[in-house]
Amino acid sequence: MIRDHVILGGLVAMVLAPTLGIRGSLLFWVGTVFVDVDHYLRFLFVGKGKTLGLKPMFAFFERSFQARHHKDFLVLDLFHTAEFLILISLFIFFAAPFLLPVLWGIYFHKLVDFFHLLRHRALTKRAHSFIEYYLRKKQIEARGGNPDALNTKIFQGNV
Repeated sequence: MIRDHVILGGLVAMVLAPTLGIRGSLLFWVGTVFVDVDHYLRFLFVGKGKTLGLKPMFAFFERSFQARHHKDFLVLDLFHTAEFLILISLFIFFAAPFLLPVLWGIYFHKLVDFFHLLRHRALTKRAHSFIEYYLRKKQIEARGGNPDALNTKIFQGNV
């Protein structure tokens, strides 16, 4: 999926270049790609920092994608949450308006993600806020499931 963000974000940035300028277009592109840093953070968290490479990370996310319909599957990606979007929006609007193209890139990224998740019937597999994650995790645990254990199994290649 990162490839899609790099390519689509780059294409849209080029289209926007006459309006945003080179600097604005570059900032837009950075916004579309930057958001996915949280995937690497999740990879490090689930793996307890024992594995650092990009190749194992991509393998983990491929296995994770294959397991997306498991009844215990639930993930939280920090920079994809409503809380992050609210905070970064407020920060940019009030403290750093020159970074508006980054914000537009982040929202473009979210739009691409929405259609990707929708196409793969996985829209509800990523929690879109910390509150949602907490509540859904409690529901899964109430029926005997364990999203954290499932993510560990996925990391270890056992799912």
